[in-house]
Amino acid sequence: MPDTENKALVLVTDYDKVGPLIRWAGSFARGRDAHLTVLCCGRRGMATSATAGEPRLVAEAREVLASPALKGVPTELLAVSADDPVQAALAEVEREGIELMVAGADGTLGENAAARRITERVLQFSPCDTVVVDPGENEGEAFERVLVPYSGRFRIHALRTAARLAHGNDGVAVPFLVGTFFGKDSEDVAMRELAREIEEAGIEQEQIVTPLIDVSSKPLSSIVSRSRDHDLVLFGASSTDVLRRLRGSGKDAAVQPVGRNTALAVARYARSAWRSVFTNKSGSAPAWVPTLRPKERVDVFDRVQAGARLNTDFIVMLALSTAIASFGLMQGSTAVVIGAMLVAPLMTPIIGAGLALIQGNTRLYRESMKAILFGILAGLLISALIGFITQALELTQEVTARARPTLLDLAVALFSGMAVAYALARPSLAGAIAGVAIATALVPPLSVIGISLAHGALGIAFGASVLFLTNIVAIILGAAFVFRMLGIGGESLGVGPRLWVRRTLLVLSLASVLLVLPLWKMSFETIATGQSRAAVLDVSDELRLAVERRVKAESGVSLLLLGRPYWDPERVSLILSVSAGKTVPSTLQAELVETVRKKIGPHADVHVVFIQDLSVSDFEGDEDSLLPWGL
Repeated sequence: MPDTENKALVLVTDYDKVGPLIRWAGSFARGRDAHLTVLCCGRRGMATSATAGEPRLVAEAREVLASPALKGVPTELLAVSADDPVQAALAEVEREGIELMVAGADGTLGENAAARRITERVLQFSPCDTVVVDPGENEGEAFERVLVPYSGRFRIHALRTAARLAHGNDGVAVPFLVGTFFGKDSEDVAMRELAREIEEAGIEQEQIVTPLIDVSSKPLSSIVSRSRDHDLVLFGASSTDVLRRLRGSGKDAAVQPVGRNTALAVARYARSAWRSVFTNKSGSAPAWVPTLRPKERVDVFDRVQAGARLNTDFIVMLALSTAIASFGLMQGSTAVVIGAMLVAPLMTPIIGAGLALIQGNTRLYRESMKAILFGILAGLLISALIGFITQALELTQEVTARARPTLLDLAVALFSGMAVAYALARPSLAGAIAGVAIATALVPPLSVIGISLAHGALGIAFGASVLFLTNIVAIILGAAFVFRMLGIGGESLGVGPRLWVRRTLLVLSLASVLLVLPLWKMSFETIATGQSRAAVLDVSDELRLAVERRVKAESGVSLLLLGRPYWDPERVSLILSVSAGKTVPSTLQAELVETVRKKIGPHADVHVVFIQDLSVSDFEGDEDSLLPWGL
């Protein structure tokens, strides 16, 4: 191969249209002033040409290289027989330092077609700049206009690729943005946004023509309409899904497909070797994170949408879970509160909001937010009602424990949202959702707000409100992040994230920042004062009954505390109150110690403390009489 600065390679297999593919690859190479290597790779035992005495694929490629369309492009023809053409091409890329790799595609093929799998693997593993071309019925002999729908994280690279292609072949590149309609200024705003990005990309104006702007809620239809006046439509993307959609293949295809006389192409910038190994085919996540197939994405959407609707099932389960949680909180029963977490339906619409943001799905977002807002209002009303009914009872530790959330609660909610989203996308992990529901605890803090307001405990209500809002915001953001990594949703063609999506994400981001402030303050207060913990742990009912029976037999003596330090299960402490003027029998302490040791073991460490119950007249003027005394 001649020693040239720029090198390009086109992979030609048995499944490609040899002539159009090589001619388009030649155009891309000419735009880069690159030497083009045509790699003909077929399975072992390729069919041979009767006239040339060489494999038919190679003979056809040689004929194309001699055509006027490749004039001025230095070329070289290589032929290999291999069961894996992608591996053969990647080996050549690495050996020769190829900077641009071109492969063929056919947007009309299904996802299981061998040719499509080859194309996807090229996009996934190629370490250099990569272009995949679906020529359709366009022979690639000449072109004038290249349309570049401006969207996604590869949009600048796509425009630069189109500009170089057009400049090297006496054509023009046409940036095209589909903006969102929000009023009479929609087109001006979209045009200014596109012009600013083109300027920041450093693309020379002579390489492009005046950008095109459409304001539409159907970007695919706009692209199809504009494609009629262009020879090639070039996208920046990391998969061929967009080609299938525009060729009319698949459930999410354009209603009116792009004409076969217009070629389609996908461009992806170079990725380093480590990124090829450690990222999945969407380029958005590590390789070990599965990218869902179209059917799996639809299944996820169906599951989330079914649980995000505001219907009778949602209302009934929300009311019951709130009632269970409220009574459990007032009982101080952890087990009852956990039961309420398991039956609460509030998690799914919150996850649905995260999915809707990634998809730009307005309808799903409205349904999810309607269910969330109804759930909040209904939960507050039910818990407040139960709070009024139980006003005679004191607020338990289960209630007060949710009054001081910390940054740790923010982390728990964020990772919980990620876990639920991942579990919903992987049906085999559906059983994990219950565990995440317990970890996040959406309904209990909502119930605490209503109960605290009914009891007039505004400080507790504020703390529980911060905890509840933290859970909602963090779960939505965590779920959206995981859905994006799994390849669900993505950018809208030519639009990028919709305006309402960008605004919603901005509001959620600001809310998370504002919530961090009270969480940060409460975290430091918790560090300074320590966490609320029980001074002692409870003992068995059998031991408690035995001790209470002996204490009741002694007049003037009552049991104040019976428990064991959490760090020592064989140590028991007893604190007893003795009436004023009462003399404690010398044998009582020994009998209590013996009672405890009979139940938990002869070597148990038992501490018995007697506190004298004094009236004011007994110790008035005598500070020493305030001191407790013991045996």
